[in-house]
Amino acid sequence: MTSNDPWAKALAEAESGQGREPGLWARCFAEADGDNGKAKAAYVKQRVMEMEGQESTSFQRREVGYCPSCNYELSMSADACPNCKALFGDDAWKPTRTPQGHPGNNKFTQSSEPAAEKSSGTWKWVVGVPVALVVAFLGFGAVVGGSPEAKARAADRDAIAYCKQQQEKRSLDATTARLTARVCEEMESAYKEKWRRNP
Repeated sequence: MTSNDPWAKALAEAESGQGREPGLWARCFAEADGDNGKAKAAYVKQRVMEMEGQESTSFQRREVGYCPSCNYELSMSADACPNCKALFGDDAWKPTRTPQGHPGNNKFTQSSEPAAEKSSGTWKWVVGVPVALVVAFLGFGAVVGGSPEAKARAADRDAIAYCKQQQEKRSLDATTARLTARVCEEMESAYKEKWRRNP
């Protein structure tokens, strides 16, 4: 073995840690799931290929593509889209190198679930506003209707209504009917003066 032997140089780098490429070592260590022996073997193999001018297929840079269905960013060699579950194959769709449509409208998710469409808030306004108004009016009516002033107004209105019922009775003679009509009119005018509204 000579000192120019790429295998020997790569092994010496991997063993000593001196002159070792930190990025390559980290990648090899991670892909070996923390197994130091496997990481060294992968590092040596990659370094030899680099020294000989070859590119390892296992360490090739991932070509980025986009799903033609949902524009999810994925590998050009993917078999399916993890976002929308579209299947890719030789005789089917394939990932594209550029996103389809306007990039600002892409919906990317990190979950295994498809991207949810943003629902329009219009229906919330159409349903919510009338419901809120009805609740507000009922609440206002309960507050105002329960006040002592409202109760007094209601009692005065009921008295006027009773007076008009008595006036409409046909069993009253003419004098009593005129007297009842005059009393009802006086009650109505007193109500208008006191409450500033019609009964």
